[in-house]
Amino acid sequence: MVEYLKVAAKNVSEGPRIFNAAPHIILQPGQSTAGAVDISEAELASMTATGWFEIGAAPPARGRGAKPREDAASA
Repeated sequence: MVEYLKVAAKNVSEGPRIFNAAPHIILQPGQSTAGAVDISEAELASMTATGWFEIGAAPPARGRGAKPREDAASA
């Protein structure tokens, strides 16, 4: 059985990237998840190794996964 971690992510690359959460999320450059999303430990290690995402802990999101959001430039 796969256990999921709750993390937030921001696309820090120059192009759109798929974040392999459950469900998958397409993040545009500079875009972040709207909160914590479910991701397996193996996928998290893989996604971290790409250097495409800034990964951090986040408050739990409602439901499985969260829709992406645009980051405020000076928030």
